[in-house]
Amino acid sequence: MKNNLGQIPPVELRNIAQLLETRAAIHPDRKALVWSGRKGFKHWTYADLQTRVEGIAAGFRKHGLRAGDRALVFVPMSPELYLLLLGLWRAGGAAVFLDPWSTPRQMAGVCESMRPQWFAAPPAAAVFLCRHRVLRRIPHRIRIGKTPMFRAIPLREFPCPEPFPMETRSLDDPALVTFTSGTTGVPKGANRTHGFLQAQHIALENNLPVAEGSVDLSHFPIFVLNSLASGRTAVIPPMDFRKPSAIDPIRMQNVIRELEVNNLTGSPSFFDALCKDAAPLPLVQCAHTGGGPVGPRTLTAMRRAFPEAEIVIIYGSTEAEPISRLDADTFLRETTEPTRRGQGRCVGKPVPEVHLRLEADGELLVSGNHVCREYLGNPEANRVHKLRDPDGTVWHRTGDVGRLDPQNRIWLLGRKGQSLKTDSGHILHADAIAAAVETLPGIQRAACLPAQTLLWVAWEGEKSAKAEIQALFAEQGWPLGPLRHMRKLPTDPRHNTKIDRERLRRHFSG
Repeated sequence: MKNNLGQIPPVELRNIAQLLETRAAIHPDRKALVWSGRKGFKHWTYADLQTRVEGIAAGFRKHGLRAGDRALVFVPMSPELYLLLLGLWRAGGAAVFLDPWSTPRQMAGVCESMRPQWFAAPPAAAVFLCRHRVLRRIPHRIRIGKTPMFRAIPLREFPCPEPFPMETRSLDDPALVTFTSGTTGVPKGANRTHGFLQAQHIALENNLPVAEGSVDLSHFPIFVLNSLASGRTAVIPPMDFRKPSAIDPIRMQNVIRELEVNNLTGSPSFFDALCKDAAPLPLVQCAHTGGGPVGPRTLTAMRRAFPEAEIVIIYGSTEAEPISRLDADTFLRETTEPTRRGQGRCVGKPVPEVHLRLEADGELLVSGNHVCREYLGNPEANRVHKLRDPDGTVWHRTGDVGRLDPQNRIWLLGRKGQSLKTDSGHILHADAIAAAVETLPGIQRAACLPAQTLLWVAWEGEKSAKAEIQALFAEQGWPLGPLRHMRKLPTDPRHNTKIDRERLRRHFSG
């Protein structure tokens, strides 16, 4: 396997869609996108994809798009999603990307702040148009699918054969607005500029080991874009993207074998489902996981399923990804005992492209070319979460509390505000205690809530693990409150990995 760490330089960029155009010129006959159709797998080569993207871009301009226009894209992960994104960028527009579980109220709120001129969605989204006037005010609509939708142009009729040159954009112009998961508050729209997306692509390529010409599978939309920018084959997995933890593992394993997938990227919950009782998949050479806390059970299952793979933990967020990386074997070999003592969850050394700062209260701040500098339409969020130095450097407040060890590795302790001060004056971080519980036998996943002077604990796994949890708390002198065994902990809708604390608190209160 070729390890490409540190080998990807920046290029002179006038539009992020230029990266696809470059790849199409280098290897036009290589498969770009592969997906499951009614009669087996379908694919587009890079030449196919580029031709279609050019037609979509020309269609946008023919129907009135102006450089800088924003399009609300409510399209699930599919070939059509990437046609729209790449065509929109080529034409000079910016995409406001909404997750498939967004509610009509959330969508209306996005419209109020983003003021999109375009709306691309499947016919099922017509119910949203009926319920909110602000959505009906969007002047241009594109329909994905055959069922009619009020005043919408079908995507199949949208491409225009007339040639249209790529629109030149500034590196600071918005290209993609994506929203935080909202597990710690109201979702915020991160402004991913053309320069940001290029810098993120470089950071991912420099820090994640992937072989040239590999076949990639991921349920993260941004990683499919990264695969295309790198000239690799991207497989869109057959799954409900609203529920990565509910995949059909046998079907997914068969897809990996049939398409000879050798690079996987997904959330811990995705890998928990994929690797459960899986026969070894020796073709997989790289497996990257992130999007939420990664525990030893997940990594052990991944090592069994992918015996030949380099397995890497990625730490990052909507605003900055990657921030750090750590190989799974080091995690399992060196970090379990400190984690069991409540010293946090190790996520490795910061990547070279990131500058890291530790505040007095332990909060991690990051800056760099692939760190989001602002939230669009949300000055209050910018005031709270962005810090600007006199020289213009913008630091992003991650909201994560952590520490650095002598090897300069980051150990995450938890979210700000999720801690408890003991009678002796020690600060206990709820997420660090949850990580400690996850090292115990019989625990699949754990969550911890600070409540006045006690720590409430819930867990997935064996019900009999209650005694192990009680023994750990007694050994460490941690104040233990109510214990709750749960079949499934409440998690975020995006990756099914981050604990939804408000819902969990209601479980305890109920």
